[in-house]
Amino acid sequence: MYNLKPGHSYPQGATVYEDGTNFAIYSENATAVSLEFYDTPYDEYPSETIHLKEKDGYIWHVFVSGIKPGTLYNYRIDGPYKPELGLRFNKNKLLIDPYARAITSDVTWNKSVYGYDTDSDQKDLSFSTENDSQFVPKSVVYKDNFDWKGVENPDIPWNNTLIYETHIKGFTKLRADIGENIRGTYSGLGSQKMIDYLKDLGITAVEIMPAQQEVTAEYLYDKKLTNYWGYDTIGYFAPDIRFSSTKNLGTRLMNLKTW
Repeated sequence: MYNLKPGHSYPQGATVYEDGTNFAIYSENATAVSLEFYDTPYDEYPSETIHLKEKDGYIWHVFVSGIKPGTLYNYRIDGPYKPELGLRFNKNKLLIDPYARAITSDVTWNKSVYGYDTDSDQKDLSFSTENDSQFVPKSVVYKDNFDWKGVENPDIPWNNTLIYETHIKGFTKLRADIGENIRGTYSGLGSQKMIDYLKDLGITAVEIMPAQQEVTAEYLYDKKLTNYWGYDTIGYFAPDIRFSSTKNLGTRLMNLKTW
């Protein structure tokens, strides 16, 4: 059992302190919010469940002592299920923290991840009672203590700015002149070889195509394909794991920052 404190409503997401982590999540119509911790990304059942009691406005929050970076967690949120009004609360479904700074994996498509019964004649007006924990990626507690080592904004005037738009994977995946282990990754884009290449072109800024964690659509997943462009975002504050050169769940954001 963890020692619980009321915590704070701001900032939202999981915020790490010396003695634990503060969790905060917004929901205007929720009637109950549960925070679940998991030992591995594909566990069917949580190792611990905490029912949040504190709420400021529409933000539910709790401080949990002893929770450290790298801990896996998600939410279950109960409330009205009235599809005709746009309300689809379903406590049987595990929810990613919208403010998560890291996410473990892509969605593993299974009929249980839908909030409705896909076999029902009522289609999306029906209600699913299946638990989808095994198939939903987990949020990862991340501590934002990255050392920028004095890096500053180059402050280049707009009239001198030359922007290069590129896709992280496509930019280096076929480059034979950089390490094979970093081709198609954040590290590949940030390698000295590629920095020199961009400078030789006179580039002053790089605009990357979506790098947030995305979900591969089910019809692509069934064909063993992926969404190359990454426009189906499920985590706006979490870097896409496809482009990371590290397997450590808690360091992928750091991997993005060091490129």
